[in-house]
Amino acid sequence: MKFVLLLLLITGNLLAAPKTCKHGLPTRVGTDALTNVSTLNALPPLNYKLPYIHKNRSSSNYNVDDIPSEIRNFQLDLKILFLSATQDPKIEPSIKTALQTLSNMGIPYDHIVLTKEHKKDLAFNLNLYNSDGTGKYYGIITSTGQLVYQDRNGIYRSALTDEQWGTLNEYERKFKVRRVSLYTYPTPSLGVRILDKSDFVQNGELTIVGNDLQLNTGIKNNVILPVSSVLQYPAKIVNQKIAKPIFNFGQPVNSVAGIIASFNDKREQMHFFFAQSIYSKASIVLAPLWIQWLTRGIYVGKKRVYLNIQIDDMFLSTDLWSLEKNESYRVTKDDLKEFIDHEKSFLRPATLNDDFRIELAFNGQGTHYFGGQKKDQLYIFSKENIEEFYWVSHTYSHPDLDKTNYTDAVSDIENNEQLAKKLVDSDKYYSPLSMVTPKISGLFNANALNALVTQNKLYVVGDTSRPELIPTQPNVGRYTTQSFNGLDGILIIPRNPTEIYYNVSVPEELISEYNHFYSDFFKRSSTFNEIYERESDRVSNNLLSFNNSPYMFHQTNLRKFNLDGMPTSLVSHWADRVVSELRKYSDLPILNVKMDDLAKVYLERMSFENCGFRAKMIVENNALEKIEVDSLNNCVASISGIDVHSTFNPNISEEVYGTEKSVNIDLKGKPTTLNLVTPVLMY
Repeated sequence: MKFVLLLLLITGNLLAAPKTCKHGLPTRVGTDALTNVSTLNALPPLNYKLPYIHKNRSSSNYNVDDIPSEIRNFQLDLKILFLSATQDPKIEPSIKTALQTLSNMGIPYDHIVLTKEHKKDLAFNLNLYNSDGTGKYYGIITSTGQLVYQDRNGIYRSALTDEQWGTLNEYERKFKVRRVSLYTYPTPSLGVRILDKSDFVQNGELTIVGNDLQLNTGIKNNVILPVSSVLQYPAKIVNQKIAKPIFNFGQPVNSVAGIIASFNDKREQMHFFFAQSIYSKASIVLAPLWIQWLTRGIYVGKKRVYLNIQIDDMFLSTDLWSLEKNESYRVTKDDLKEFIDHEKSFLRPATLNDDFRIELAFNGQGTHYFGGQKKDQLYIFSKENIEEFYWVSHTYSHPDLDKTNYTDAVSDIENNEQLAKKLVDSDKYYSPLSMVTPKISGLFNANALNALVTQNKLYVVGDTSRPELIPTQPNVGRYTTQSFNGLDGILIIPRNPTEIYYNVSVPEELISEYNHFYSDFFKRSSTFNEIYERESDRVSNNLLSFNNSPYMFHQTNLRKFNLDGMPTSLVSHWADRVVSELRKYSDLPILNVKMDDLAKVYLERMSFENCGFRAKMIVENNALEKIEVDSLNNCVASISGIDVHSTFNPNISEEVYGTEKSVNIDLKGKPTTLNLVTPVLMY
């Protein structure tokens, strides 16, 4: 407890947790932009010296004369080992950073916690080899440089013994396996030392030294990353033969924030001298960089940036938020035209995606409230511009499916399908297998679920502000089950709510409702710009983390208004701010698909997670020549960063995203060998 309090005193930041919002709104607002840095610190503060820390056992050098002979032919599983001293992300926030990165990209890993649960003693015997003598891992991550934990007596120790550190070092040497430490105290054994206290300042910015590490990561050249909210150990290089700077702090000039350490026995390690956190922009942006370096750019899985925006209640009108008067709003053809113009002039060029569209979840009954389909100007304009949007059913009359019976639910869904046939003449823009249920209702009602299946609606969206609808891991959905939901087999795709509420159409309404919820938390009223700044930071973090979940809006949010003399809408401005924030750091294309196709992305990942996949790299004469893949069940697996001879194999396809190539293998329970076009030298 004293240690945690000391960390808080050093950082000078102690924030109360935000209150849970009404309307199922996200509870993380404020915590992303104003992070509680007490959760960002994995090591003792600068004035606390661990008894063993200067030995830095995790990075000890061999004497040149003692280096064993080199092994040039070997095999390693394409799997990552992540070691943490504890399982508590409040003590080791890099736990969440590592697991989020690996999970979102679909990279297989083992997470080994080195101390027993809820106890202060060691629990793990290091086991790095398969039964046939091949290596289990081709990359190793440690939460901290020394894997620190606090024992029963309150003493900070390493969670690995000297012998285990030696075993780890020897494994890395033998198989040319790289290591990344996500938070390290600078020591001479790494070729660095910490700056004198008189030199130390809390830095606000970090830069990448050189651009050679950024290949295929999408990270922009000369990017400047914010690090003001995390603990730092600014370092100075004292041995250039060992330490090569890769990250620098701003002050003092060229103080080192991270290095690649190269040892006499040819082991290589990357060390960060600042704390990692899933709330830190620097940690999020740099994650693909250290993955790229750790894996030599070859890894199972792939990274993709998806920004899918769904607009609920199309063709209906909605009562607006107001403290003084009652009024409602229904989007007009001029509102839709504004978004189409904005999409063409900004969003498609900025996302590097000529197919970028938002998805309109529509309710057909709304067309009859305004003169019918032959007179309703919104319907007519929509039909004339059908290709400018994606379309998905939101039921006909927007009923509460938690309370409906089977017959009424079938009728309502079927009526909207009849309107869809008139409105959208091609499944290129319509998702016939998908539905957004009104208010995310009906997902625990067997009557509604059976009606969905009857109408061949196999995919629905959930709400990530509702714990019962959150999947077990990122970038997968969850199937409804008989025991939990009332019926087996409907895929629920996680969908993110935003702070642009369903009942606001212009800035004044948004500001009023937002401050109604959050003025007590922030101790003041927030401005329109502050609301969007927090949203763009939160959502860009999701995108930069390769989280594929779509985002929820409502038709009122498309209302056109002028901002700084230019037409826009709450949705347009939100998309502008999010994309612009992402573009500060990344050049990766922003993908965007209709809901049926997004479901396929989730289904492919879920199939992969359950197919018993294994990949093994075959190194011959110190070069990676081929990769052997296998699975127990059918699935499609992806391996990124390789170019293979696949001309005569119909089960292998290739795709390019940004500058990175991925190979997709349609596995049918049979082993497949991938022969690399260009062998990769291990060093």
